[in-house]
Amino acid sequence: MAIVNDTTGTLMSCALKNRECRVGLIIGTGANACYMETLENVEMFSDDFPDVNQVVVNTELGAFGDNRILNFIRTKWDDEVDSISLNRGKQLFEKMISGMYLGETVRCVLVDLCKRGFIFEGEGSNKLFTSKAFQTAYISAIESDKENEYLFTRQVMSAMDLRDASLDDCDVVKLVCKRVSTRAAHLVSAAVATILNKMKRPHTTVGVDGSVY
Repeated sequence: MAIVNDTTGTLMSCALKNRECRVGLIIGTGANACYMETLENVEMFSDDFPDVNQVVVNTELGAFGDNRILNFIRTKWDDEVDSISLNRGKQLFEKMISGMYLGETVRCVLVDLCKRGFIFEGEGSNKLFTSKAFQTAYISAIESDKENEYLFTRQVMSAMDLRDASLDDCDVVKLVCKRVSTRAAHLVSAAVATILNKMKRPHTTVGVDGSVY
């Protein structure tokens, strides 16, 4: 019997079907990844298992940037999301890519644009100004609208008590959602590429799970 986290469970589940799977990736409410590492690169591993030549390394990639190395790509909206979080200054990478925070990032951008008079004629709603009221699921709904269609966008605006949003407002909201989600996808891709470059295998399958993915 063994206790494993979700990334390791994903790696094992995928590896049952694909022998080339060496990375487990979770992009959901939280974000993390694990990968198979040769024992010679794991200095602190115990010598009690002489027959072992590989181990699973849990990267805890969500904590990347906690030493401020990511400040060059962080925005004032990222800082705002972090400032109202329960673990301020921690899991900074996760706060840019995971479901727990993406909706709040979009909300912070929209509030900023509203206060500057760029959308909603400068008048928002109580929900718009309420922390965590904009769900990450709203991003998926809005992005599922086809070009020049606003069915789901209108539904989200109604849920946020912004029923008088103009077509221009809807366009801006859709663009903000796209920018936030695309940035998250690029950051996740960079993290996976870094792991693959570290492994230096000719071909590697990545097992992925999570609601945001």
